[in-house]
Amino acid sequence: MPFIKGCVSWNKGKHFSKEHRERISQSLKGHQVSEKTKRKMSESHKGIEQSIESRIKKREAMLGFHHSLKAIEKIRKFHLGKILSDETKKKISITHKGLLSLNKHPNWKGGKSFEPYGTDFTDQLRYEVYKRFNYQCFICKLKMRKGNGKFQCHHIDYNKENNVLRNLVLLCSKCHPMTNFNREHWIEFFRGKIHD
Repeated sequence: MPFIKGCVSWNKGKHFSKEHRERISQSLKGHQVSEKTKRKMSESHKGIEQSIESRIKKREAMLGFHHSLKAIEKIRKFHLGKILSDETKKKISITHKGLLSLNKHPNWKGGKSFEPYGTDFTDQLRYEVYKRFNYQCFICKLKMRKGNGKFQCHHIDYNKENNVLRNLVLLCSKCHPMTNFNREHWIEFFRGKIHD
């Protein structure tokens, strides 16, 4: 960990009082980080995979979080009038073109998400899944309430034709996208924890 104004690695995991955090914030205001340090920080964050627990903690911390109008205005003013170089514009353009060509994305599964569901995937079946999991997300335990986003029935084996109750689990709109990565792990995770 880079040394920044008295912040050392033995502070990791410590919880500071609100006043202490404010003092740290004040002391770091206007502090410029060297290019070398930025590069080191970038390298240290590459390839870091977060555990499910840390993702859930982050999600819970951000739940219901909204920027104040003052903060939104500050962000808007910060970006207002920024002139981007032609090189930056070109990089942004290339990135956006890459995002639009789905078949080049590493998570592309040949259009699997566009496959139709089986005819037995009905509203009644979804209602049974909601009841079975007590109207809460299986991963983060978020209860179904107005304003919590949509809840979805996830196929444990990723086969949309396999619509038996034991192959379906209820997930919130934040946790469901997580299951698109490392599918073997999620199949094992659900099968190990869901009992008929």
